[in-house]
Amino acid sequence: MMNFACQHGPVVEPLMDTVSRWVAATTHHDLPVEVRAKAAQGVLDGLGVALAGSRHPASRPVTRLVTDLGGRPEASVLGSGLRTSSVDAALANAYYAHVLDFDDTHVDAIVHVNAPVLAAALATAEATGAAGAALLAAQAVGMEVTSRMAVAMEQHHDHGWHLTGVAGAFGAAAAAASVLRLDPERTAHALGAASTLASGLRIHRGTGTKSLNPANAAANGVLAALAARAGMTSNPAVLDDTRRGVLVSHGVSTDPATLAAGLGESYRMLGVEPKPYPCGVVVHAPVDAALDLLAEHRDRLAADPVESVALTVHPLVLELTGNPRPRTGLETKFSVQHAVAVALLEGRLLPEHFGEDWAERADVMRLRDRVTARVDPESSRHEATIRVHTRSGHELTSTSAARGTPSRPMTAEDVEAKFRHLATPVLGDLRAGQVVERVRRLADAGPVDDLTALLRPYPPGE
Repeated sequence: MMNFACQHGPVVEPLMDTVSRWVAATTHHDLPVEVRAKAAQGVLDGLGVALAGSRHPASRPVTRLVTDLGGRPEASVLGSGLRTSSVDAALANAYYAHVLDFDDTHVDAIVHVNAPVLAAALATAEATGAAGAALLAAQAVGMEVTSRMAVAMEQHHDHGWHLTGVAGAFGAAAAAASVLRLDPERTAHALGAASTLASGLRIHRGTGTKSLNPANAAANGVLAALAARAGMTSNPAVLDDTRRGVLVSHGVSTDPATLAAGLGESYRMLGVEPKPYPCGVVVHAPVDAALDLLAEHRDRLAADPVESVALTVHPLVLELTGNPRPRTGLETKFSVQHAVAVALLEGRLLPEHFGEDWAERADVMRLRDRVTARVDPESSRHEATIRVHTRSGHELTSTSAARGTPSRPMTAEDVEAKFRHLATPVLGDLRAGQVVERVRRLADAGPVDDLTALLRPYPPGE
């Protein structure tokens, strides 16, 4: 397999040249089997969360927006009969894919890869009549570029940036450029244009604007690729420059060369995992500790209810989700206290548990107030300990690794079940099953339109 990484020697290839050549040259057949499988998994998982997200109340303003914009009808807005421009479709579909906080995550960088990448790849593929194999190749290269940018830029969380919006713009541009079959020069200009459009702030967590970060990343990625195809130019030093480049501009000190190290041989996107729960990913380990404890002691807790809960967690859990009294459904997604309380009360965690009614449910609020957490700086980000004290004074303890991580991954059956749960209320059972089969055969499928035609709401009685 060809290695596109920079070569050692007196002449060092600019990073943008390395990355753009790899994006432009890579087809579905060039990718290892496990990378193809990860890309297909991303398509199925991303479609499911986007279809369900299209029904979330926070998505209504975006649906109204793209309807009012009235773009050229070349790409589908998922979960509707609406067609609009590829840029606007990417915006809406990425928003839908993120609003539930159920979209996949790179386990090392904590970046949501799929929402911007799939939305950009799907809209561009539909607008150009591309085949399924082109969509899968674009999905893979977009996931890889996003993952590499995110790993290199992980520190920029400390400066208030939302990594999904920033790194996702590069992956979306790479995916769109791949579908458009831009040559290396035009691909470089697409990535360069994406660098000046990349944005997104963490402060909007718990509001509708948070999902605008990946939505903008998707739309701007498509826009950047289309602009490059039309002749737009950019500075090829944007990845390397240590004074004005994108990394330093976002407060990152990482060696830029890590962006291309092993490119074409090792794949960072294999660290992307589907999410088992629709809430902040750092909450998953405490949730699994709660569910594992409940599964082991269900009979005891039925007779001797929970009096208080003490969590031991990684510092990021409280930094990102330490909100004991969330006021809205969107805020509950970033409350470890809410997620653990619901897990103990219900024995599961579903999208409906993060609605407005659950934010104000009396039994949830009572238990939330009894959940405390302390930080262990030495703990793993993917592991947590829960101690439950019962009314009779007993203490029950569980330490668990989070599902959806390399040590406890979701299976293909888990991902399909998740898709069916999310998609069936929108598509109906028959059509949801047809989408599963279509994605399984996507590498050999014809135009992507055949897939998107199945993603419209099913007629009554179907």
